[in-house]
Amino acid sequence: MFTGSVPVEIGNLTELRSISLRSNSLSDPIPYQLGKLKQELILSGNNFTGSTPHDIGLISGLKTLDLAENIILGGHIPASLGQLQALESLHLFSCGMNFSIPSQLGQFTNLKYLDLGENNITGSLPPSLAALSRNSAFSIALNRITGAILGWIFTNWTNLIILNLLDNSFIGPIPPKIGLFKNLRTLQISLNKFSGHILLEIENLTNLELLDLSRSIPTSTGEMVNLSVLDLAGNKLMGPIPTALGHLTDLQLLNLSNNKLSGPIPHGGQMTTFDASSYHRNPRLCVPPLPEKKCTHDESISNSSNSRDMRFHGWHLLCVYAVKLQFNVYCESSG
Repeated sequence: MFTGSVPVEIGNLTELRSISLRSNSLSDPIPYQLGKLKQELILSGNNFTGSTPHDIGLISGLKTLDLAENIILGGHIPASLGQLQALESLHLFSCGMNFSIPSQLGQFTNLKYLDLGENNITGSLPPSLAALSRNSAFSIALNRITGAILGWIFTNWTNLIILNLLDNSFIGPIPPKIGLFKNLRTLQISLNKFSGHILLEIENLTNLELLDLSRSIPTSTGEMVNLSVLDLAGNKLMGPIPTALGHLTDLQLLNLSNNKLSGPIPHGGQMTTFDASSYHRNPRLCVPPLPEKKCTHDESISNSSNSRDMRFHGWHLLCVYAVKLQFNVYCESSG
């Protein structure tokens, strides 16, 4: 593991195309001499401080810039970064940012991956981001973004595979256009201030592998045949478990524990592969795999009458770090 500063002499390597110094204990400001790189700069997981050197914005061919997990931005993104027209991957996760998203990010028209998660970013999503039509993965999780989800996200970002808006202050209804994301694999929008209910258009997201909605879940979730993780533990979910979940043949992990779910547990299809731990601390659930809790007649009727219209309130996904890892792995393997 490297410690100390990055030697300024590295600027003498005039033919150096890429450098990766991730996960060390390097500190002090980033030397401006790194601005002579050609293609890739990865400095994530260090102890850099100060601001991002202006010269990095002069690397005209830079495709990957990863400064994640460093308190290095000094409260702002240098305007010079807007000149990185070739940039495809920008990782600024956990960089101590405490400002609104600069409109200059909309100049990265070749950008495919943008991670701004776990900072202290305020304001709304700038309209200039609509120009990022090649964007495949976007995370703004764990910030203080406000405003509604704007329509251009759905009409312009048609290549989106990962959308993570977790734990912000977005408001308003979730637009029906969410069903346009035919290629979406990960959708996280919990812990916001959305109103209304999840629309049936979500059934069009048949490639979803990880789903986190935070308000309600339609029975059409059973048509998301690629879903492999459904973890809704520790919330205030009420009502029955939809039998359609048994159709999720790729489901590897199901955790509905610590909620207020009621009625019989569906026992067909994939649901037979999960034991009692998946349903722990839901006192109104009954029948196998909870053999000690038999369903009463009233509970069976309640389950039948509510199966068409479940209302799940205040739920969140306990997979924040897993999604962060999935985002990073996807970006690295596809870059």
